[in-house]
Amino acid sequence: MYTHFFGLNRLPFEASPDPSFLFDGPVHREAIASIEYAVATRMGFIMLTGEVGLGKTTVIRAFLDRFDRQRLLPIYVFHPLLSFDDLLELLSDELGLTLASGIGSFNRLRAIQRELIRLYEEKRQVILVIDEAQRLPEDTLENLRLLTNLETTDAKLLQIVLVGQPELEEILAQGHLRQLEQRIVLKARLDNLTPEESLRYMRHRLTLAGADDPEKIMSAATLRAIVDLAEGVPRRMNILANRALIDAFGANEKPVTAARVRRVAASNVKERPAARPKRSWGMAMGIVLAFVACAGLALFWETNPARFKQIQAMAWPDARSDATPPAAPARPVTEAPLAAPQAPAPKAEPQPPPARTPQHVTAEESPTGKSTAPSTPSPAAAIRVVAPSPPPAVVQATPVPPPPTVVPAAASPDLATLSASLKGGVPHDTPYTVVPGDTLWKICLQAYGPEIAPSMISKVMSRNRIISDIRLLWGTTIILPSPTNS
Repeated sequence: MYTHFFGLNRLPFEASPDPSFLFDGPVHREAIASIEYAVATRMGFIMLTGEVGLGKTTVIRAFLDRFDRQRLLPIYVFHPLLSFDDLLELLSDELGLTLASGIGSFNRLRAIQRELIRLYEEKRQVILVIDEAQRLPEDTLENLRLLTNLETTDAKLLQIVLVGQPELEEILAQGHLRQLEQRIVLKARLDNLTPEESLRYMRHRLTLAGADDPEKIMSAATLRAIVDLAEGVPRRMNILANRALIDAFGANEKPVTAARVRRVAASNVKERPAARPKRSWGMAMGIVLAFVACAGLALFWETNPARFKQIQAMAWPDARSDATPPAAPARPVTEAPLAAPQAPAPKAEPQPPPARTPQHVTAEESPTGKSTAPSTPSPAAAIRVVAPSPPPAVVQATPVPPPPTVVPAAASPDLATLSASLKGGVPHDTPYTVVPGDTLWKICLQAYGPEIAPSMISKVMSRNRIISDIRLLWGTTIILPSPTNS
């Protein structure tokens, strides 16, 4: 490939999840530290989520490489479309159990439990990792809690790590899966890299591949162009950088320019042909039936128009067989009133009703101020009766209570004050209240400094055993141990 042309000893941007290329960023470091702590303390159920391409599989493989294989027995499930019986069969096979076919789920689960107890007595630990767990059938998810019941009085015999996309959190939030969701004691999540972290990620991979100066292979503008196009997703950066290196190698260009990166990115966006509308048999049959119905109505109207009008009048009483204009509103006395419309008979034309003389008519005052006798109204003229308005209701004013007195809460010490006290050698533990935006790495970095923060993460988690996900503990007070007592 292009490794010799650019002076590299290996491909820097392979798509495979190679743990040797793990980027030691704050997000990935915090995720690995959380999983290590949960497995070391035998918590039982762990969940790692993140969008596509953020490095979930790489984090899990890097975590497994750090453990002693003589003490840790990992079982990795790559194909999650398994029934619970299939999962039990896979688990028993990986544990080296030879069971008769048709033994049944209950007997198989008991055999697995006996083997896990034997391994526990030998100080060995079994961890079941299920990748792409959002694709697990719901029946398998519901029965996973049976595996969490495999435990001693003080520890879980089987550690289960569910790795999946954010859809996994939505699936577990359903009501019928609440028992399983409540058993997850630690939740870690990977987020997109920031622009600064993305630049360090690119340089990190080029350096591991043998580049003395990464900018001699890709200029600073090129690296920034890849970062902008990838939007903090490591997999996108790998794919785009690899294609740009291949294209530059074919053009004998070194270093790779930002214009080439943009051209490669634009060439990968292909216009999709417009999808043809799918016509189902049901739609075609509906169109045919509608056409037949319209043709039948037209034929019936031509052969028997009188019967058609009669049916139309019965179906729509308000409809008119002829174009009769609507009645006009009441006019002044100088104009002749219009006759009220009457519902038509099937054959005869509508006849105006005979005028009726009202028995009591109240005189009205003309616009000129003189009282005039009202003319005889037709039935179309409306007689308006004005009811006397009710007296206004008396509303009593309700006294407004004075506003309550707000007592300001005591201010929580910030990280700067804690950092000064902890770095000053305070020999006792220091409480701190978590605020929105805090993460475990951020708290340790600002409280202890970059030199000892990595070693203090697991100690802070051990000191606060209630921590399951630092993002879910806003407003909770945690204890920061003094580095002198750790």
